Amino acid sequence: GHESRYTDVFSGFTKTGVKAFLSEFLSGIMVGAVTCAAVLVILSVSFIVFALVDDIFVAVVAGIVLTILALIPIYMLYYSFIFSIYIIHDDNNSGIAEAMFKSYRMMKGNKW
Repeated sequence: GHESRYTDVFSGFTKTGVKAFLSEFLSGIMVGAVTCAAVLVILSVSFIVFALVDDIFVAVVAGIVLTILALIPIYMLYYSFIFSIYIIHDDNNSGIAEAMFKSYRMMKGNKW
């Protein structure tokens, strides 16, 4: 049949390539910033627990529990913007922020 080229991989995004890339990039930056903040809080609390209790086991357990608890809002934020690339692909006239807000509104209450 048709001979494939490596450029065919991106042929579906020729009209919306830059917008789709920026949408994914911005949502990744947002999730990354929240993740970094969560890591800083977890490390700070773990060090404070270690300083108060002077037991490394308790500090490690506190860090693990906080990590598990921090993953829930991080995944919820990630899934809030999951459809922004598809919204941009469907409606080329929508902007990046508009698509991200629309994805957020679509996913509100529908993450579980």
